[in-house]
Amino acid sequence: MELNFEVRGGTFSFKGAPPILQNIDFSIEGSCVLSILGPNGVGKTTLLRCMMGMLPWQSGGSYVDGQNIAEFSEHELWRRIAYVPQAKHMPFAFTVEEMVLLGRSVHTGLFGQPGEKDRQFCEQAMAAVGITHLRTNRCNRLSGGELQMVLIARALCSRPQMLILDEPESNLDFRNQLIILETIRRLSKEDGLCCVFNTHYPAHALRISDKSLVLFRDGKSLFGCSEDVITSKTMKDVFRVHVDILQASYLGVNYHAVTAVALL
Repeated sequence: MELNFEVRGGTFSFKGAPPILQNIDFSIEGSCVLSILGPNGVGKTTLLRCMMGMLPWQSGGSYVDGQNIAEFSEHELWRRIAYVPQAKHMPFAFTVEEMVLLGRSVHTGLFGQPGEKDRQFCEQAMAAVGITHLRTNRCNRLSGGELQMVLIARALCSRPQMLILDEPESNLDFRNQLIILETIRRLSKEDGLCCVFNTHYPAHALRISDKSLVLFRDGKSLFGCSEDVITSKTMKDVFRVHVDILQASYLGVNYHAVTAVALL
């Protein structure tokens, strides 16, 4: 069953501060990839947290299949949506397999023992992102790219309909960035997941996202098909630099190169 996710009139500000997000509106469904773009400090991570109910909207709301998520129990919501935070150093010496199995806690309870079915889902999640060979490695000894894939596998282990990722390709080298991006696209197109990720990179959004939401510094936003929204003019207005967008081709597939060429 495909999931429909909406934000209607979402507005948020921190106490005593002007709104950081104003009247955010967008709707996605099915195997769609949505990218959220904007400069540092514009509220990309805050938006993700509001979307999932981690921070309360001051007005407006988030809706899953037409129902406000405020009406869902936490257990019900996190069975449908999985969150992948930014990969940072892992202080705990869990093995990869143990970390991925933690994704089943939404079904087993935090202190429940995983059964055979849970372990099967763990195997499938590790295989889906190509980390089965790391199963006995300690998470506190993984590279940034490896740890990011483990966190994605942990989210997949809960068998969600929607995957939300916070800057999944940040602080990674070119190869690991491509691995993360291609994994997101494959999970959406082949496995039918609805995927949302925020990013600093317009080229990444153009590469894999169907829809894009651009956040401006004044709290407003622009939503639509990625190629319609991510234009030289919009990127100039958002990032305050002159931007050139060029099309490249490799093995018959077209790509976009987005370059900041000069300060305003």
